[in-house]
Amino acid sequence: MLYENDPWYLKYPIVILGLLIFVVYTRSLSLGYTYLDDTILMLDKSSDNEHLSNIFKVFSEGVFHPKDIYYRPILRITFIIERQILFLFPTEKFTVYAMHHAHFVNLVLHLISVSFVV
Repeated sequence: MLYENDPWYLKYPIVILGLLIFVVYTRSLSLGYTYLDDTILMLDKSSDNEHLSNIFKVFSEGVFHPKDIYYRPILRITFIIERQILFLFPTEKFTVYAMHHAHFVNLVLHLISVSFVV
């Protein structure tokens, strides 16, 4: 419960955390893809990410290969949702322009998840 004489930072925790996340992660908007996850899950599996109906397929296979022991469905679902959002900004291929959008979508998803914690 908030009171009138509480400090300002207790009244607006989502705004403060949002600004902090934005300041810390803004540099990532200008970076490229990393070799491991981004290359495999965004570029090599781009056909899996193109259709929203593949979300159900994610629950029955591993993260890197169908028979893989690593099971991370939420990670793959975020890549599928991110790809659907990137379809709103048409590009011929994943260029630097598309990478900036992908990193921005990740930043927004991070802000949303932090707001659920507060």
